[in-house]
Amino acid sequence: MRSRGGYRRKPTRKGNTLFVFIMLLFIVKVTFGHGKCYKPCFGPVWKVKIFNELSNGYLHVEGHTVVANYTEDGTVYKISKGASFYLYDPHAGKFICWNNRRVHKKPALVARKYKSQSLRLCEFKDKVSDDEFFRNSHVHLLSSFNQVLRMKFNKMGRYSTKKCTQQRLRHRYKKCVSAAAFLFIPVENNEDHGDPCACPEARQHFCHTELRHMKELREICSRANETYEV
Repeated sequence: MRSRGGYRRKPTRKGNTLFVFIMLLFIVKVTFGHGKCYKPCFGPVWKVKIFNELSNGYLHVEGHTVVANYTEDGTVYKISKGASFYLYDPHAGKFICWNNRRVHKKPALVARKYKSQSLRLCEFKDKVSDDEFFRNSHVHLLSSFNQVLRMKFNKMGRYSTKKCTQQRLRHRYKKCVSAAAFLFIPVENNEDHGDPCACPEARQHFCHTELRHMKELREICSRANETYEV
């Protein structure tokens, strides 16, 4: 086929494949950024910010209350436990928990200090949102012992029990379901440029306090302490 005058040369299949590969690399870089952390920073511990779509704030602890109106640091630790996890606010030194396991009682989110016998109230699971507005981009946070319990916040960042129905106007329905829509945002370490996932303060926080007795942290803290004692 002529390359001058009449027709332009058609791109080859090899050229098309190379172009698609380069575009995929570009999309991944733009989407995830350079040096972002998408793995645990210490043992089963992830360092994250949890953003609520309706309140436009981060999940955190204020005294004994759990709110989602923080606009500054908002860092919490997610401690994996198989398919479930705990959420721990290092600034408050407390876990995010449910007030009780009784279905007939009004549920509420509370902040609790570490007590091994009450950690069951602090286990969560995440579920990818199937709402048309947030499908596959946000998650719901459910209680692991009763998945009817779903974390929700109003526009002021306070825990909400409001239910959503399809009968609402479309924009009102979107606003209602956004109360239970959360984004998990990885927190990058800015001090150790060699590892964006490093969190040396987590080892200090978890392994030098009573939290080291948690089943999920016991082994990793034991190894970490042995390393630092040598």
